Amino acid sequence: MKKTVAFFFILYSSVCGAQKYNFSNAAFDNYKERFVLALWKQNPGLASSKGFHLYDTALVVPDDNARKNELIFCKQQLDSIKRFNINTLSDNNKIDYHLIKSHLQSSQWYINTFKAFVWNPANYNICGEFAE
Repeated sequence: MKKTVAFFFILYSSVCGAQKYNFSNAAFDNYKERFVLALWKQNPGLASSKGFHLYDTALVVPDDNARKNELIFCKQQLDSIKRFNINTLSDNNKIDYHLIKSHLQSSQWYINTFKAFVWNPANYNICGEFAE
């Protein structure tokens, strides 16, 4: 009897763990989809260069306001991604998690530390976005 109870306890625990695992991955998949759409809206030039043309009519002027909006976007998305426990994600989602996090942190670093907009006049050449 004790073995049967132990077996069902282990089985129940593994099933509940699997449901939690699947829910975590499904929730993260949903987040990734929302993230990419928000990324395209935030960076219409990037979206256009990758073949997503919904925001082709939008052009971001590379000024202080655009950089401020980019930093707000990065902070919001980094806060969102923190709510996922990476240990419950599949290997593919772990990779996506790190890619998203790295992209957001890189964007912050380029604005806050590298500051090419201060010393590189080519940053203000928006012709490439028009050409695409």
